[in-house]
Amino acid sequence: MTSIIFVGDVMLARDVETKMKQLGADYPFLKISEAFKNSYVFGNFEASIPRSHRPTPNFQFKFSVDSNNLESLVTAGFTHFSLANNHAFDFGQSGYLNSIQQLELRDFTVVGNPTTVSTSSVAFININSVSVGVLTMSAVSAYPQAQEWQAIVDFAKKKSDLQIVYIHWGDEYVPKHNTAQQNLAHELVDSGIDVVIGHHPHVVQDIESYKNGLIIYSLGNFVFDQYFNDSVQTGLMLKMVLGINSNYLELLPITTKNSATQPNIMTSENSTIFLENLAGKSSPNLSKSIKKGILGFKY
Repeated sequence: MTSIIFVGDVMLARDVETKMKQLGADYPFLKISEAFKNSYVFGNFEASIPRSHRPTPNFQFKFSVDSNNLESLVTAGFTHFSLANNHAFDFGQSGYLNSIQQLELRDFTVVGNPTTVSTSSVAFININSVSVGVLTMSAVSAYPQAQEWQAIVDFAKKKSDLQIVYIHWGDEYVPKHNTAQQNLAHELVDSGIDVVIGHHPHVVQDIESYKNGLIIYSLGNFVFDQYFNDSVQTGLMLKMVLGINSNYLELLPITTKNSATQPNIMTSENSTIFLENLAGKSSPNLSKSIKKGILGFKY
């Protein structure tokens, strides 16, 4: 593997499941799996896998995933999933534990918990002789205090060269981060985290440069059954490349606008427009880099 790809929310319930039954289990990933090749792929598994599955009705918010549909994630090329989100407990502790079991049966690395942060919240990935620690965290029900996560950050720092926090947080459908997000992000960077990557708001939020850290506040939806405006059908995929002479994040805008629940990389023209808008709401010193779709970083 030569890179790590981070995507936002992956939800295989409700109308996504309906489309998988109608159009084939691999339907959501047919246009994106080529981009996953030769990469570790990290996603937020926004649902639960209860032992007894019943399809989730439209407009209901307890997301149940059929374990038979997990093979589509294998075929697509996913390698890692976070369960640090507000839907991992949709079917209680038993559903959460079954989610871990079913995902691990398919050789995914599964990390994270909706309410706690521990050593089991961290995944370690090696790329080009660089050890990367990815700490998963949820701040939906409450923003965790430093005493809850500092020891785990220290644990990750001892075992890795580069530290990333992959976090569920923020206000839904709001295009810019809020004060609570920023305060926590700054605390994390101050503690030694190099890159913060967020999800949950269902839309792409701004990018901030703070000291030596990069904060990508929200990647937006990846696979989700929301269709009510362009923003919820637009997402951001990050490709992290660690090289001998440079390290960078490639910004890859995606859309499901013309293929509901099926992400594909935007056309060059649409990508340019998207990145210009993203640059306009992000840290001014990042503007040129965001427009080019490449963000360099140090660790």
